Amino acid sequence: MINLRYCNKITNEITIKIFLRCISDTCKYRMNCSNGGYTNPNNCYECKCPTGLNGRDCLSVEKSKTSKCGGDLLASYDYQNITITALNGNVHCVWRIRSRAQVLVYIDQLQLPCKATCTTYLELKFKADMILTGSRHCCELPNAWIASESDTFVIIYKANILTDGFDDLDSSASKLLPHKKLIMTTTTTTTRTRPTITTTTTTPTTTTSITKVTSAWSKWGKWSACSVTCGGCGIQRRIRACYDKNQYCP
Repeated sequence: MINLRYCNKITNEITIKIFLRCISDTCKYRMNCSNGGYTNPNNCYECKCPTGLNGRDCLSVEKSKTSKCGGDLLASYDYQNITITALNGNVHCVWRIRSRAQVLVYIDQLQLPCKATCTTYLELKFKADMILTGSRHCCELPNAWIASESDTFVIIYKANILTDGFDDLDSSASKLLPHKKLIMTTTTTTTRTRPTITTTTTTPTTTTSITKVTSAWSKWGKWSACSVTCGGCGIQRRIRACYDKNQYCP
């Protein structure tokens, strides 16, 4: 079972119509906004853009709030890497990757606090409609290449390391390892021969018993019922046990 946490927020068509009516009543001039943006009712000469995009007409990448991360990238036929390390406090990084066709992205490693609320997450926006919130990952990573529907792929990394911390990492369940005894046997035989006297000395078999104690996680229990029904974003829980006298499992 894949322990993947994600949230998709789909904008309602009725909400968009209400926005457009509000804008038409407020602004005499309407901006030509791209990528699903709309005229800002509070400033009729700029666009309100989807997350990950910015600029007067939503054609630019959103500026990262954290320095030395994010920006515009151009995909090529060679593999290129994005590595996020040694960032503290509130972290906000936005990358926009573009190509002449589609963009392929593979998440090689993801180590974030695994929480049901997924407040620290990596968001992948690969749909052609940029209004849609991308899939948000904070536990196990997607084990597949992800292709953009258009020529644009937006990646958003948001974290509050001071609040969430990184001591609550989740991992895949490992099999329970029982305590076993390992039997080691050593035999040594020495033979000496003389013309008239033959002496044979045999060292008896030595058996050493070593007890190996291994701490391990049990298998995951069943998922609990979801706290919210009818398509809402709720919480499910499951439990596993640590088998060790000190209750420490790596």
